Amino acid sequence: MWQLFLKFKYQVAGDRLLEIESSEKAIAFCVEGRINSLKLKVMRKLLPLALMVAIASGCNNTPETTTVVPQETPTPSETTEATTTDTADVTPTPDIAIVNFAVEVTTGIYAEPDANVTGLNGSYQYNPTTNALESIFFFDQAKNDISEYCQDMTLNSDGIGLNGKCVLPGGEYAFGEAVTEANAPEQYPFSYLFDAGPGGEGVGVVNYEPPVTVPEAAASYPEVATIQKIVQGDSMCYVTLTDTTGQEYDVGASFEICEQQDTLLNREVNLRYEVTSIQDCQSIEPCGRSRLERIIVAAE
Repeated sequence: MWQLFLKFKYQVAGDRLLEIESSEKAIAFCVEGRINSLKLKVMRKLLPLALMVAIASGCNNTPETTTVVPQETPTPSETTEATTTDTADVTPTPDIAIVNFAVEVTTGIYAEPDANVTGLNGSYQYNPTTNALESIFFFDQAKNDISEYCQDMTLNSDGIGLNGKCVLPGGEYAFGEAVTEANAPEQYPFSYLFDAGPGGEGVGVVNYEPPVTVPEAAASYPEVATIQKIVQGDSMCYVTLTDTTGQEYDVGASFEICEQQDTLLNREVNLRYEVTSIQDCQSIEPCGRSRLERIIVAAE
């Protein structure tokens, strides 16, 4: 009997345990549901705020797009034009070649020992690329500048040697191919002929010095200018000139020009230039170095 009572008691206890276990599960399920619901509500409220913070901080998952501008391929003509322009911009100013010359008279009155011929010399300038004559300076026996009478002169194909005549009112001087006298030398011939006066006629040979190339700026020094200032240096004299247009030049000169300072200063004079060797030292003491420079050798 008591066994049945115990069995019943255990069964009742077991049912109670089952009820308790079921109640715990129900409560846990309910609590979990409430928590999930609360989480969802919180997330819904926080989501707009999170989006605003993300946008404000520059967080953008959209990839940036870069606009590529296509480069035009230049045509061959455009490329050639650009290259030509660049080359023209850097091309240096062409130089000028200068040749000094002196006439050695072999026949006629000027060939006599007592003729006292101090002129018959000069120089000319030409383009060393084209061998085209740019200008000529020529002085007669008395050192008169007769360059203006030497028109239509030309050069030999190598740039060395004049061809043509200097025609003056009373006579003429002929160079190279313009010389017709049979007794003239074959190379670099020269002749002179005067209709009146003691000049007479004769022939000779022109001695040309090797050409010297100088910057074009030095070759364009004025032939007529006013001397504004003369200063003596260690290697040469320094002269400040003003040409007829008012442009100023600083030019080197021989020491003889410095010696004539009192008579040349502030005067308009005719100038003669020559390319000569100048001592290239730091002082007046010889150093064994020299340079070629076009300087004033006469001012009258």
